[in-house]
Amino acid sequence: MIRDLLTPEAHQDGYVWAAVLLSHAFIGGVGVMFMGWWFLPVYIAFEVVQAVRARRALYWDSVLDIVAVVLGGLSVAIGSIWAALAVLSIALFGWYVRRGNG
Repeated sequence: MIRDLLTPEAHQDGYVWAAVLLSHAFIGGVGVMFMGWWFLPVYIAFEVVQAVRARRALYWDSVLDIVAVVLGGLSVAIGSIWAALAVLSIALFGWYVRRGNG
């Protein structure tokens, strides 16, 4: 499962897409909780390196991962439900579109 999270991929299944997005939000929240705010730029740098080294150009995968991690981290850092709701709404929208409804 960790290997799947570290592999840039255009997930075709809506459930997988939403699960990966929520997993990245959780990673952001836990990272900020245990390592502080500086976890976010470190993760962004990791994601950029991963996108450059990938054999396929899936930049949107990296952008969505970064957005989810940052929103997850913000939801923990500022103690607000709004960032968490933003992640959930993105996940629900992506799940809906990936199911072929969009």
